[in-house]
Amino acid sequence: MASQGSSPVYLTAEQRVVLALAATGDTSARIAAVLQVSVAEHFERLGRAMDALDARSKRDAILTALQLGLIRIPSSLQCTILGLLAGGAFLTGTTRALSRSLRVSVKELRSALRELLELELIAVNFGPRGQLVVRLERRIPRSIPAVPPTIERWRPHPHPHLRSL
Repeated sequence: MASQGSSPVYLTAEQRVVLALAATGDTSARIAAVLQVSVAEHFERLGRAMDALDARSKRDAILTALQLGLIRIPSSLQCTILGLLAGGAFLTGTTRALSRSLRVSVKELRSALRELLELELIAVNFGPRGQLVVRLERRIPRSIPAVPPTIERWRPHPHPHLRSL
């Protein structure tokens, strides 16, 4: 959770992905294609992110999200990973197999996944036989409701002679 001024800012993983991809400078049509959504759906997600950040423009939303540490400008490999995970798809395989299919080194893949994990854009689990299962993070951060303190009143023990036990 980040805060802007005195109020906390909550962005879903989808909103952060849209802003991160928009920060690369790609067109809305290209970002929508990468995310496998319509351009209208892309604009809707972007609008929700702008509303959450109280931004007047896409540029303001990107700058605010960068300043709050909600997004980083993704590398081309990270854009590819986010694009593959769009629409609820999973990446499954060993680190070596995934790196071969993405045509990158294991070190580059681990670095890209680590950064996406730190931003909570993806979730990584271990499947059978040591395989990685990578998916887009779907959790929506929620604020914890304030719990009023409980007030306990001191009551004398009903049996004063048992108090010493």
